Amino acid sequence: MTDLMPYILEQTRSCCLALYSFNPVTSKLSLKHSIGYGKNIYGDFDLSLGEGFIGHMALQEGTTLVQEIPADVTFTVRTFLGEVKPKNVLIAPALYQGRLYAVLVLSSIYGYTSEEVAFVDSLRQFLATTMESGREAEKNARIAKEADFQYKMLYSQYEEMRSGFYNMELLSYCLLNTLSNNIVFILDIGYKVLAWSERAKKLYGLSRGEASGRHIDQLHKDVNKPLIGDALRAVPDKGCLELIGLEFYWLYDPAHTKPIALAAKE
Repeated sequence: MTDLMPYILEQTRSCCLALYSFNPVTSKLSLKHSIGYGKNIYGDFDLSLGEGFIGHMALQEGTTLVQEIPADVTFTVRTFLGEVKPKNVLIAPALYQGRLYAVLVLSSIYGYTSEEVAFVDSLRQFLATTMESGREAEKNARIAKEADFQYKMLYSQYEEMRSGFYNMELLSYCLLNTLSNNIVFILDIGYKVLAWSERAKKLYGLSRGEASGRHIDQLHKDVNKPLIGDALRAVPDKGCLELIGLEFYWLYDPAHTKPIALAAKE
């Protein structure tokens, strides 16, 4: 949009131009771009609607040509002789579908023709729709950034979970093969069977497939053994709990920060 500003100056024979952006959340007009005005324009850097010369003109629905410039106006023109008050000021609120997006201010030390006023008036909707498109682009970029962050977070959680499953399979394999002549089984943190040794199969009369995924108490009930689910809550973070002739102890993730399974062995 700022690339268009010199063209507008040329087409309207203006000496100066200022563009204010309207923030609907704060109801403030903020100076976004300025060409040719003196430093005192920055005194009107942040305006409320209805405040001061520009804030009041921003409430108008059409382009306003001001020929009697107030004495305290900040829109002075820089010349080689110093700063002078403009002869005419054009204020064009940029509206789209009844909503204010910006205010375009042009000043000239000459008069404005009706054609120049009409040209500025025709720019108002274009300026508003351009700024609306810019806001939508920023909004979409923000949504895309948030979606990317959520994806990365979910992917990180997935990788952590996948790593946990991989390490669980590795631990199960090592335990079952190292202690193949012992009763060994591994439960998840909800006390459901993850792994089952040959000796456990003979003792319980259930194959690994039949036992897998079943809660230990459900399994014990089927083979008339004591229920131990409540007692397993007493397994310490470190060390083991002896129960039904077995030692129960927690298996941890590689970083040893959280338990990922409960092992039982003779």
